[in-house]
Amino acid sequence: MKKILSFLFVIGSNTLVSANDLNQTPIEDNKSLTNSGQIINKTVQNTTNNSQTPPKIEQNFTKEKVKIAETKQSLSETNQTKQISSKIDKSTLETNQSLLVDSSINPIETNQSLLKKQQNIQSINNSEVNQSSTEKENKIENNQTLNKTKQSSSETNQSINETNKTLPKIEQSSNEDNQSSIIEQNLTKAPQANPKSRFIDQSTDLLQKQVKQYPNLNKLYKELFYTPIWVAYDGSTNFAKSLLKQIDQDPTIPNILNLHQKAQKIEDTLNDINSNSTLQEKIDTELKMSKLYLTYMNYLIYGGINWKAFDKKLKALTKKYKIKVGWEHYAPPVTPSSLLVDSVMSGDLDSAFKKAEPKRFKYQQLKKRLIDYIQLSKEGALKPIPSFREIHPGQRDSKVALIRKELVILGDLIPNSENNETKNDPKLYDKSLQEAVKHFKVRHGLKATATIDKETRYWLNLPIQNRIELLRLNLDRIKWLWRKEAKIRIELNIPAFRLYFYEGKHLVDTIRVITGKPNHPTPSFHNTMQYIVVNPYWKIPESIVKSEMLRHLISDPYYYERRGKVLHADWDEDSPRVDPGSVNWAKYRTKGKHIPYYFMQLPGTSNALGKIKFLFPNKYSVYIHDTPNKKLFFENTRAFSHGCMRIQKPRELLKVLALYNDNIDVESIMKQLKTRKKDTIVLKQSIPVDIIYLTAFIDDYGNLNFRKDVYGYDKFQMEYYAYNPNHKIYKSSSEDNHSKKSKR
Repeated sequence: MKKILSFLFVIGSNTLVSANDLNQTPIEDNKSLTNSGQIINKTVQNTTNNSQTPPKIEQNFTKEKVKIAETKQSLSETNQTKQISSKIDKSTLETNQSLLVDSSINPIETNQSLLKKQQNIQSINNSEVNQSSTEKENKIENNQTLNKTKQSSSETNQSINETNKTLPKIEQSSNEDNQSSIIEQNLTKAPQANPKSRFIDQSTDLLQKQVKQYPNLNKLYKELFYTPIWVAYDGSTNFAKSLLKQIDQDPTIPNILNLHQKAQKIEDTLNDINSNSTLQEKIDTELKMSKLYLTYMNYLIYGGINWKAFDKKLKALTKKYKIKVGWEHYAPPVTPSSLLVDSVMSGDLDSAFKKAEPKRFKYQQLKKRLIDYIQLSKEGALKPIPSFREIHPGQRDSKVALIRKELVILGDLIPNSENNETKNDPKLYDKSLQEAVKHFKVRHGLKATATIDKETRYWLNLPIQNRIELLRLNLDRIKWLWRKEAKIRIELNIPAFRLYFYEGKHLVDTIRVITGKPNHPTPSFHNTMQYIVVNPYWKIPESIVKSEMLRHLISDPYYYERRGKVLHADWDEDSPRVDPGSVNWAKYRTKGKHIPYYFMQLPGTSNALGKIKFLFPNKYSVYIHDTPNKKLFFENTRAFSHGCMRIQKPRELLKVLALYNDNIDVESIMKQLKTRKKDTIVLKQSIPVDIIYLTAFIDDYGNLNFRKDVYGYDKFQMEYYAYNPNHKIYKSSSEDNHSKKSKR
């Protein structure tokens, strides 16, 4: 709203200047001029009645009487000009408001209209400015005459004092007459409203009344001063054409929204709108277009994930697993209203569609693949492959031809790459198909072997509609990820079990990752890496002590001390040690009983955190770290931790960070890693970290990837997904409402 007000002010600045200048006339000048007029006028009156006044002085007073009359009239008109200046300002704002909409209809005509209206209003203001200039000249001349008059006749002073009581009443009556006259003159100078501006005025009034029953529309139009955007006096605006074209050309719109059919119906109505259509018909169409806009932009900006229902599910998991389970979603930085306001300011609605969508996480490339799969679905290209046992290279099987056809359609196999042997024997599992199968398996998170096994068969037979749903769901997840992109950043995708280090669009490095187990899921959130710890202590959470260590401590209190896990009085590494044999561990089996002691694992090669950890302080107490167990990195599904992220090559990440932080001495740290001495290094350039959960994504080679839903989040979100035809309806609870208020 502030932007539009500023825009209107800028447009109307030429017409507002004069009025403001009048309002800035010093009060002291008016008072001085008024007093001057009063004194001289009274002097004239008394001089006329005084027979002893010299003829020369009487002649001078007669001249001054004429000047005073002119001065009084000028003063009165000046005062009234101030009173009507606010009305001039208001008229200017209303004029610009109508021009704001007219500009999308006929820019040339609008500019001409604007020029005429500004000239008319400017002429009024210029007139008043000239009057103000005349007043100042009269004031100077009158003051000079007054000084002469005072020197000529001291006898008039007594008469002046007597008439002071009656003069204000006379001036007040005169001012009222002048005010009425000036307002009448200015109103007659105002340009007569043409049909288009009259339409704007009438539609604004009607819109303001009718949108009250639609809260979302009322909010939208309030920011637009209830100005029609889609419908003009004699038809549709360019904005309406842009919106209808955008919807028509967007094949990704879910069928459940029925937007293509609605848009076609409204377009037919718009084509019938003309200058003879009733105002109510135009406003009805205007409101339908706004509903269409809001529905489409809500789809583009927010998507269909029900985050309230999902958050409630995560709370249930937190209670079930007794750990903090989280997926932080960040509201998009734009809204349908803000984008429309900006578009009205710029005169370009197409830019709003571009601003609505994320620029990160290869969103547009993923959307392009959704379009491709929608087209494949329409063509019915992918057919189910009948069940089969494992197929090994060189074997013959009737399913090989079907597999070959599918991999060609999906882009894993280049057409016509088969050799003559394959053409003569289409059932043969040859080398070209073997390479295509490896490529397909890598895209789906499987080992790059040529064997077509059970897991490969699952992904080959995944219905095209399921793939489309996964693409939609993950596109909508991206809409709620952190949108602000840093040049240097880390992205870690949980289902992909991979860390990616980027500089701009360039992939600097990628490292294998082990994430949390399904009952200890790694949270999804945005944060910033701030420092590195060399030779860290592992401060073991109480949840792990209770769930995994307590049973050993009850039978053997020194079981963990022998393995380098020592007991302290608090979390300070230099705090007093506690003898584990002095603790009655059995009493802490009681649910909810807090253990007032703290286990730490000493630095070393057997430390669970390895030799390096990378910290980005967060409420989940998770971080990236080394691990002494390297074997698990060769598994496909690497969900083995308690929530933290173990990386295969921590020294490699350290070297990459050193490229952007000159205070990291890699050589010195490598020597220190051979000891057990702990050290903390603060990063000069902190690194943004995005821990995300995408089961469909585009890799850095442009390939579409799918991954196993390791935490079952796909299933949870699809249950209440707005674009799932069979989705459940989520009913908000009082707890949800309270949460919503608290966030505000």
